[in-house]
Amino acid sequence: MMHSTRNQSLFSILVFFLLVTIGADAQVVSYTIWGDNVYNDQIVVEVEPATPAADTAFFVMPMSIPGTYAVLDYGRFVTTFNAFDANGEELESFRSSSNDNVFVIPDGDKCSRVEYILDDSFDDTSSPTIFHPAGTSFETDSLLLLNFGGIAGYFKHNRLNELKLTIHHPEHLYASSATPLTEASVSEDVLEIEDYDKLIANPVMYTVAPPTIFEVDGARIVVALQSPNNKVSQEAAVERLKPIVTTVAQFFGEFPVPSYAFMVYAADMSGSENVKNIVGFGALEHPQSSVYFMPETGSVDQLNSFLDHAAVHEIFHVFLPLYLHSEEIAHFNFEDPEMSEHLWLYEGVTEYFSQLSRMRSGMLSEAEYMQAMANKIKRFAPEAEFFKENPNYLEFSKEVLEPRFKHVYGSVYSYGALQAMDLDLYLLRETNGEQDLFSLLKEVSEDFGPDKPFKDEELFTILQRYTDADLLSRLEKNLVTDHILNYHQLFGQLGWSYAESDSIEKYSFGIENNTFRWDSETQQAIVDKLNPNLTHDLLEGDVLLGVNDMTFNLGNAQNIFTLMTQPEAEEELTIRVQRNGEEVVLTGTPTTQKREVNHFVRRSESDDNDSVLSLREQYLQRN
Repeated sequence: MMHSTRNQSLFSILVFFLLVTIGADAQVVSYTIWGDNVYNDQIVVEVEPATPAADTAFFVMPMSIPGTYAVLDYGRFVTTFNAFDANGEELESFRSSSNDNVFVIPDGDKCSRVEYILDDSFDDTSSPTIFHPAGTSFETDSLLLLNFGGIAGYFKHNRLNELKLTIHHPEHLYASSATPLTEASVSEDVLEIEDYDKLIANPVMYTVAPPTIFEVDGARIVVALQSPNNKVSQEAAVERLKPIVTTVAQFFGEFPVPSYAFMVYAADMSGSENVKNIVGFGALEHPQSSVYFMPETGSVDQLNSFLDHAAVHEIFHVFLPLYLHSEEIAHFNFEDPEMSEHLWLYEGVTEYFSQLSRMRSGMLSEAEYMQAMANKIKRFAPEAEFFKENPNYLEFSKEVLEPRFKHVYGSVYSYGALQAMDLDLYLLRETNGEQDLFSLLKEVSEDFGPDKPFKDEELFTILQRYTDADLLSRLEKNLVTDHILNYHQLFGQLGWSYAESDSIEKYSFGIENNTFRWDSETQQAIVDKLNPNLTHDLLEGDVLLGVNDMTFNLGNAQNIFTLMTQPEAEEELTIRVQRNGEEVVLTGTPTTQKREVNHFVRRSESDDNDSVLSLREQYLQRN
């Protein structure tokens, strides 16, 4: 009997573990992404729920994702949607009449699988426009950019379950991701991830060239770059990213995460069918990676400039909002997003730290840093009147998805950074150099971290608990009641002089913002006004074709006009124009000219007192 009892107990234990194992497997939502069979920029996705719905099942594609602060409506890229029971019989399914991103399956308790055909977003021309770093691209045999907000929907009743993704891909493509693949083979990879939020935060990019992997300060850095015409070098990107990563590590004292991935797409600007509706270039952050979208120009200087401006900012998002964020971000509502009040923190402070860290590392000189901050004033100037009439910056942030705020969203990067500078100097001054904005936020983040969000309405009170300065009053004044800063006072604290307009000597081709006019009918930039100081033999009526090796189009217009109107060195510039039906090539070198500039900052010519000298020394050389 004892032997029999022993066997029965063993049998019971085995049955128990078998049931637990089966139960554990059943709690996983399984995705299959058929990226090896791209047709007409479309792929097939299959999803099996972890558990049946109690009744009606709802399958949701995101309306928005964290970091975009925009309505994206990824559901419109689902062209065909079908649901099936365990026997493969199709079930009734349809789009919700109240939300096109939601698919309804009335017999959800019988649903064992959904399957849908998905368009990519890169060549989409519908509205709302998807910012390309948040988009998807399925290019036959050459690229799979899997931003999962545009790939993977979720069953509402399985919203918090673990996920398993099986990704089929062409054998010659290499995967890049911040999160290591659970399994990897020549044509099939597996990614297991904690929940849907973590999936959205972990894009994967498949490219023809394998990623470059290197270490900085013990952190594993992955760089993947797609350049359709091989004009942009992955090696050149790596060489520029190494000092950028080092800059961030120096500012923090160590690199803030154990691994980080840069995924860069350089877009063919010659009218490629793979990329359309370009509204700008930039990047989108994730907790341990970022996706970049830039023009494929072949210019190393332009690549370096783009990465300098974008990459430091995106890495700093590891700090804000990953380690310090509100409940709205921690529990993001993909179906009907609710925004946080504190864009000034997530974007404004992040942009400020990115500029400050570059200056302290030597990537920017003091003069370049001063002008970078002055440029924030210039960019904010068109939006200043709006905020004089609507001073509550927290309300703007909370309702940023509303159309009435769309035209002033850029203020988070310009005026938000200036607000952060003001708070930083205020803390330094009030604590006699014992505390600055970074040290305060770092201390707060150590008590909160990725898994402990704060309540939106409590942030100011929380921050006040970590300093003896009257920070609460400063925050309420700057961000709620009267946040138009006095720029003379802001820069004057450091012995810097601010001028709304000034005359300075700068390199110039004699080309001004009004040299060209835009013809909306022909979509051409045409020479309209000739400056007597022109270094190129432009004539009225010349049609701009390109600059150096760049062909002019709306996607790179800003970069081209910056090269023509703001030369930084005595280097020759080639301008190509169409004149009387023929292409004419003009070359010229900038000369030093007196130029009127708006919003300029320089070292004050008057002698600084000891308190100014002390504050400036602390500010410039801190860390």
